[in-house]
Amino acid sequence: MNLVITDSGLGGLSVCAQLMLLLNKCADSGLSAFTADDLHITYVNAVPSNELGYNSMSGREEQLATFDKILRNVKKLFAPNHIFVACGTLSVLLKDIQFKSNSLFKIEGILPIGLKQLLDSLHQNSQATVIIFATPTTIDAKTLQHELFNKGIAEKRIITQACPELATQISNDPEGSKVAEHIHHWVQQALRKLPSDYAAPLIVYLGCTHYSYRESLFHDAFLQEGFSEITLLNPNLAAAESLA
Repeated sequence: MNLVITDSGLGGLSVCAQLMLLLNKCADSGLSAFTADDLHITYVNAVPSNELGYNSMSGREEQLATFDKILRNVKKLFAPNHIFVACGTLSVLLKDIQFKSNSLFKIEGILPIGLKQLLDSLHQNSQATVIIFATPTTIDAKTLQHELFNKGIAEKRIITQACPELATQISNDPEGSKVAEHIHHWVQQALRKLPSDYAAPLIVYLGCTHYSYRESLFHDAFLQEGFSEITLLNPNLAAAESLA
């Protein structure tokens, strides 16, 4: 089977790595005859150029046209059986992509996986508040927020924090020293939005696949602000498990 995993950058590579690890573990344990060798996995960076990312485009129309063109080229070049969009930003565009409606193969995004994580965690902790960190496009689309509202989650339990340029900063700062400052800044901004009567525990959702590379820095930032016990949700591993 030809599987294409795509992202607007390098965040989705963590999904690829986790998927390969899971497939090999299953094969080694004898739990499954399905191995990494049964899959031909191609990773596609769907950013059109280093100077132009989706969150810096003129608007949704340009984002849709760009991603649609890339998906059509992916089909021509790789003849996939399955395309998995390992990107929160691009996942919110999928429902309006013309290419998807004309495709005979499976194409899906990471957003429903993250939504399930959020719902499971919020239902297990009926008083908990969640902070969603994501790109401006993901936050502005309000897809996650609306789905949570529709599933009965009260609006006051949901805090959203857009983190402009954080994905790029993570990619460009392998040492992580500057990124730590940026993450701390966005954590502080998010915590200021908490209502005075918010109830613990606090759930933190990383809504961009790039953020998983610096999961520990999010933990550190919350610890510095006095939040030693948080539940951190990272959809990357769950995405890999869904593909395995």
